[in-house]
Amino acid sequence: MSEPAGTRAQSSPIGVVLIIALVISGTALTVALGSEAFGSTQNQLSMERAEKSMTQLDSQAAMVALGNSRVQQVALATSAGDGYRVEETTGWMNVSYTNLTGGGRRRS
Repeated sequence: MSEPAGTRAQSSPIGVVLIIALVISGTALTVALGSEAFGSTQNQLSMERAEKSMTQLDSQAAMVALGNSRVQQVALATSAGDGYRVEETTGWMNVSYTNLTGGGRRRS
């Protein structure tokens, strides 16, 4: 018996297309969520590194101020987009930062 034209099953090609679509959408979702988590972790680590550098700077500046030492050196780490400037001829220190949550620039 032969089947009339137009009555053949299409389940096999449709199944392959659906599986490919599920794999592509799953991959896209994983990449999107993973990149967000990676960016968040990178920002958190950058903030922690800055806090530790400032704590070390405070500790060593206190040693000089209290007379325990004449000179102290601190290596301040920076990440992309951050930075600092050293002017050898000045005798004071100006520390400024940009508050990323509030958007304002602070000086101390």
